[in-house]
Amino acid sequence: MKRIFFILLMVCIVHTTNAQSVALVLLDKEFGYIDQQGNWLIKPKFKDANSFSDGLAAVYNGDKWGYID
Repeated sequence: MKRIFFILLMVCIVHTTNAQSVALVLLDKEFGYIDQQGNWLIKPKFKDANSFSDGLAAVYNGDKWGYID
């Protein structure tokens, strides 16, 4: 049981360490996403957007909502 707990703990640590932080940015009334260094991952082009959660973010582009990964 201790071994299984240790393996699960290590997987969580590795996943957290390798996770890329992405920030939602509003620029000139459009939303985009940048990384921790400030590089554009997705240049502003969405009329509305949400932060990433579980690898997906809801975005509004024109007249429809959708998800990006």
